[in-house]
Amino acid sequence: MKKLLLILIVSLSFVACSKNDEACYVFNTTTVTSVYPSMAGYPQTANSTSESCGLTQDDAKQVATTLTSTTTSTQGSIRVTITQTCTYHKK
Repeated sequence: MKKLLLILIVSLSFVACSKNDEACYVFNTTTVTSVYPSMAGYPQTANSTSESCGLTQDDAKQVATTLTSTTTSTQGSIRVTITQTCTYHKK
């Protein structure tokens, strides 16, 4: 019985600690649009920053992974590639 109680207390400690791991994270997203063959004005780069609170480290990593992508489309002989990367850090 004492072992069961000890295991229960330790388990509850881990659950309580994991909720305290929530924090605010800042996400920096960079979007680069490039065109092939080269065109004047390309590549174009746009940056954005956003903040989200109440996230764990794993949640923040998942958000950054979701916001990172590369898309390519072709129209005739013109190819447009949009690359979006996201980095994050704890505020």
